[in-house]
Amino acid sequence: MLTEVEIASMRETMLTVMPERATIQRKTETKAGLNVTSEWVSIATDVPCRIFEPTGVRSFEGESAGREASSAYPILRVPSSTDVNESDKVVVGNRTFEITRVVHNTMSFVTTLLTTEVR
Repeated sequence: MLTEVEIASMRETMLTVMPERATIQRKTETKAGLNVTSEWVSIATDVPCRIFEPTGVRSFEGESAGREASSAYPILRVPSSTDVNESDKVVVGNRTFEITRVVHNTMSFVTTLLTTEVR
């Protein structure tokens, strides 16, 4: 069995292959009388991540919920301790990704996010 020191060392090593920094956004709703307003708020900033661009996939643009979305699905990886779910957005630089699936692997130090890039 691995010691806490060994696990911490492995997590630290994993961060070296996550060169980008992300902001995780979550939609919140506020009720004021009969009105409900929603907005995206940042729940985590400076989250280490890595973007894996699809290869061998032909990209085309299409309409999705009033926005253009690419059919090539980027994969993001973040540390396994990151609070993230399928209704969140991830912003990396000037790119925004909607999460379509969160894949937690108990034998890994990363969480894989299947995404659609919003353009």
